[in-house]
Amino acid sequence: MKTKASALALALLVLIVGTAAGAAPDTDTGAPNALRAGQDAAPTHRAMDVIRGTFGSDASKQPIGMLYHTPIINWEYDQIHPRVAFSPPGQAYLVVWEDHHWGFGQDWDIYGRLVAPDGTPLGMPFGISWDGATRRIAPSVACNQITGEFLVVWEYAYGSADHDVYGRRVAANGSLIGEEFAINADGAFEAAPAVTYNPDCNEFLVVYEWSVGDPEFQVKDVWSNVITATGVVRAPQAVAGTADDERAPDVACSPPSDRYLVVYEKHPPHMTDGDIWGQFVADDGTALGAALLVGDQPERDKTPRVTHDPFENEFSVVWVGGPPSDRNLGLRHVDAATGAMNHSSSIVTPNADFNPAIAYYPGGAVHVVPWEWEYSSTDHDVYCFWDEDDYFGAEFTRSISMLATWEGSPAVASDGNLSGLVVWEDWRSASTTQIDIWGDVLKLGVLSGRVFEGPIPAESSPLPGVEVILYGSQNPGALEHLLDRAWTDRAGHYRLRFTGLYDYYTVVETDPPEHGYGAASSPEGVVLDANHIQFATPALGANHPDNKFWDLYGVGVDPGGPGEGPLRVSAPSPNPTRGSVSLTVQGGASGSLVLEVLDVAGRVVSRSIVKRPAGERLVWDGRFNDGRVAPSGVYLLRIGDGVTEVVQRAVVLR
Repeated sequence: MKTKASALALALLVLIVGTAAGAAPDTDTGAPNALRAGQDAAPTHRAMDVIRGTFGSDASKQPIGMLYHTPIINWEYDQIHPRVAFSPPGQAYLVVWEDHHWGFGQDWDIYGRLVAPDGTPLGMPFGISWDGATRRIAPSVACNQITGEFLVVWEYAYGSADHDVYGRRVAANGSLIGEEFAINADGAFEAAPAVTYNPDCNEFLVVYEWSVGDPEFQVKDVWSNVITATGVVRAPQAVAGTADDERAPDVACSPPSDRYLVVYEKHPPHMTDGDIWGQFVADDGTALGAALLVGDQPERDKTPRVTHDPFENEFSVVWVGGPPSDRNLGLRHVDAATGAMNHSSSIVTPNADFNPAIAYYPGGAVHVVPWEWEYSSTDHDVYCFWDEDDYFGAEFTRSISMLATWEGSPAVASDGNLSGLVVWEDWRSASTTQIDIWGDVLKLGVLSGRVFEGPIPAESSPLPGVEVILYGSQNPGALEHLLDRAWTDRAGHYRLRFTGLYDYYTVVETDPPEHGYGAASSPEGVVLDANHIQFATPALGANHPDNKFWDLYGVGVDPGGPGEGPLRVSAPSPNPTRGSVSLTVQGGASGSLVLEVLDVAGRVVSRSIVKRPAGERLVWDGRFNDGRVAPSGVYLLRIGDGVTEVVQRAVVLR
């Protein structure tokens, strides 16, 4: 029996390499016109504890905690090289691909199909460029966010030394607009186009490889063309052109900085070693400033992809690097205004990784990165991980498709909120229809709220800097897997993300210094106590707001003796705990104190009696009355002096 998820989980490491935001760039790279950001000398390493996925027996419907696999196109012969974009006005994705359906697999065309936000294909596949025997390959697509129209671009293979780049506009409803048109057909070799949209000037930028002569001896450069919203093609511009090979470009736009970032492979001609570079480009397609060294893992770095985060105004670049037998993923965040390299990450897996893609989910402030992972020489799978600046836990790396066949070359687009569509090449029906295009909607959920100081329901004093943690579990009340953590902002807001892997999600608010037991409220969740709100299977693709906590100031600040006011008990410390926990008692009646520990079912699992005045500090050793170590979970600590009872809560992590 295959255990691919387990095999990958055991060796998966997430490496977080920090660089100081805004640090002065180090320009001493040994390369002309190079700009490289300073980097910490000692990167930190973080291990992922597990990759999980739930799979059904029906290969056509594999639940993965999100939705179900859907065949986008499964005609006979091959459909390959999928790309996807989302139209907000049209509320639909357009998936495009290179189609070998006609002419018994010898006539290569560009086709497309609309897909609903829930992943359901809409209507029939339709041709975008198909007339004549000339092969059309390697499509790319972007959407005009104002009109909802798509621009599809592709490579025309006229001859061994003459390829061109063409394009065609497609309406939000899938109808074709006008005729296909040449973007660059100057007799040279133009290949591997990519396209993005700039909402500030309502134009597209297309980038591609450019070279002349025999392809076997060509040195490739990167060129660009601006395309207006009505399909007018501006003059071509050189983006990257040195004595080295520059190839496999991708592009994204930063509206706040009014510029693009073009990323590409760069290496000496006919050599296998190379790096990932970037070049800022103005809205007219011309290069801005010096080139940026983005990634330089050992051996050749390949297939860069880039997207933009409008909130941080960062470009995020993902690629694969390392020796061919053990390629791993690299991820770099680039400041769109300055070019500084803010921080980087790696996903290190057994075997090799290929063909990453990347998209940004604004509703969750997170990137999704699907990629192709080599399980064996005949079996590749599609995995993804979610990347965000603060923290991500085990739930945020997982399988998308891991059949006993070949799935690869994924592409992804976001709906601009909390969902996105991943599409890939799929060989599950290779014996009948050969290679098909399948897809799945990846939804993210958000649990959000605020933290206040004072009694419920006062909301006049928000508390900033309070840590709030999200745990996932298959059992109610248990805190089994730490998934996400956040700190409240100046207005007391927090946001926690989840992907739907677990049955129960528990939001845990930690008491800030000099604050203690208060209250909690939630319109959808179950309030377990003043610091815990639990959700059972909250909906994905949505924000679940207004989960609020109140903390009381001064609890445990001025300990007093018996008889000095009512009984008051401090918050347990440390909390969460991996062992014992202590509480400080203030005031209350003289005599003895009773400390009872209850589990989430209300059962008393530990009971002790302490005489005062020696009992001003109470300690629970983290064990049950029978001596067993208390497992991870939420426990209520009930303290009584014979007159008054006070209840606190403690979180145990094992």
